[in-house]
Amino acid sequence: MSDIDYIELEIAEEPADPIEMEIPGTDAFALVAEGFATGTQDGAAVEEGSPYWHNNAKWYKEQAAQSAEDGADSAQAAAESAAASLENANRAASLIEDMTVEAVSLTAGSPATATVSEVDNHKHIVFGIPNASVTDGCVSTEKLDADLQWIGDLYVDSDGYLCQRSS
Repeated sequence: MSDIDYIELEIAEEPADPIEMEIPGTDAFALVAEGFATGTQDGAAVEEGSPYWHNNAKWYKEQAAQSAEDGADSAQAAAESAAASLENANRAASLIEDMTVEAVSLTAGSPATATVSEVDNHKHIVFGIPNASVTDGCVSTEKLDADLQWIGDLYVDSDGYLCQRSS
């Protein structure tokens, strides 16, 4: 034979279990994967300065759950506030719909009035409106300056009342 040595190889009938195989450097990759997935290293919580502290799937999942819970609480509070506002608006509308109003004449020169009272479980408003002053065919609610004299067909009499020229 020649100077070459022959190596005898044995072929296993079943391949080795890949989990049992030791591949150099895989421990470091496993720690990185664990850090980004759970925020832990070898099962222990990571330090605050670790790149995995707030940069992992577990932390984001917890933040999302908290945000969803906060959003649900806010939505519930808004719904309760809207229900209370609707109730107040309906109560105010019924008070306005049931309100009655009346106007009465007051003697000339009296001050105008408005009185609110409760009648048959609803509000009742009475407006007091003074009558106009009538002097020598002149009608006015206020005296005017007699120096104005004529304004078209209108004039101010000597007592200060606005009058219309007779035809």
